[in-house]
Amino acid sequence: MHNRFGEQNIELFREALDERSRETLALVVQKIVETKKRGGKVMVVTGSGPNIHEGVTTLIAELVHKDIIDAVSTSSAVVSHEMAGSLDRVWRVTAEGLGLEEFMPRGGLFEFSELTDEQWEDLKKEMIIDDELVAKGKTLPIHSNIIKAAGNMAYPMGLRSEIIASEIMELAQSMERPLKKLPGWVATL
Repeated sequence: MHNRFGEQNIELFREALDERSRETLALVVQKIVETKKRGGKVMVVTGSGPNIHEGVTTLIAELVHKDIIDAVSTSSAVVSHEMAGSLDRVWRVTAEGLGLEEFMPRGGLFEFSELTDEQWEDLKKEMIIDDELVAKGKTLPIHSNIIKAAGNMAYPMGLRSEIIASEIMELAQSMERPLKKLPGWVATL
């Protein structure tokens, strides 16, 4: 069976693991093989945040592609993160300047998506934008400008992606279809 990562890379990864992790990996592989041999199905249940790294979704997708994993249950945050996996140019201001310091994770920065006036207006047609927050953010000194590889954090594009991801997940559940099929269907409408 051909794999996109290459036998050599997989073996290098396995060798880099500590002994306990290699034993756990071997046990999991054994359980999956036993399950598949008896006609069972394998499901990965994962969430967002520190328990799944961006690159892991690629590995999960490969295992689905190879029919090793039959289903994935996840949160809209993971879906959003993958959907927003394009580059997102953001400007950062201090959360304190917005009165949001107690709600922010480490770093104390709030990020806004850099959008043209036309893009802001287009977004207002599809979602509620906190104009007061944006106006206040524009008056604060810019801490930094960055380009993010995942646009699920900055306001408002991150919120928009989360909303769309939730809608796609609800649609998939109501249609009893795999989540992976729906973004493609929606994109062709």
